[in-house]
Formats: sequence, structure tokens, C-alpha cells
Amino acid sequence: MERIGRVDVTLVAVSASFLHTLTAQRALEHMRAYKPDVYIPGHHDAPLNGLWRATEPLFQAIKTENPTIITVSRSYREPVCFDTENNIQRRQRG
Repeated sequence: MERIGRVDVTLVAVSASFLHTLTAQRALEHMRAYKPDVYIPGHHDAPLNGLWRATEPLFQAIKTENPTIITVSRSYREPVCFDTENNIQRRQRG
């Protein structure tokens, strides 16, 4: 990542079987490594193990460190369409 610099959007796997503190620590590690403008957790495990992962603790930890990051959370199997031109670049210019 030192050569690449950063990415626009990260889709990061988040397991519901871990404690919130460990999950938030891992989310911060991903954010620091990839330096995304947008963080999307892939956090829905319920069909496999009956557990659902709330995104609020992750987003709170991430926003505390980087208040300008965009966080996106969708329902299980809900499609996501993200326009980086309008959602990221306009915000950076403004």
C-alpha cells in the first residue's frame, strides 16, 4: 500500500463471531493500511450462524479517527452502487 497510496472504496470482511473491540481494532487497521474514502463492511453472517454484526461500533471507531470517511452499511444481499465521481471527488473539492 505504500506504493499505491490509497484506495477509493474498501469492502472489508467483518466477522460477527468476534467481540466489538477486536472487530473495531481490525477495522482501524484496514482503514490505516488502505486509507479509503469509503468503508463498507461485509458484516452479515446470520444466514450461516444466526449472528448479526451491528456496524455502529465499527463506524464510531472509524469516524473518531477519520471524521471525513464515508461509511456504508447495507442489508444482507442488498446491492450497492457507489459513484466515486459524485460521492467522493465533489466532496474533496468542496
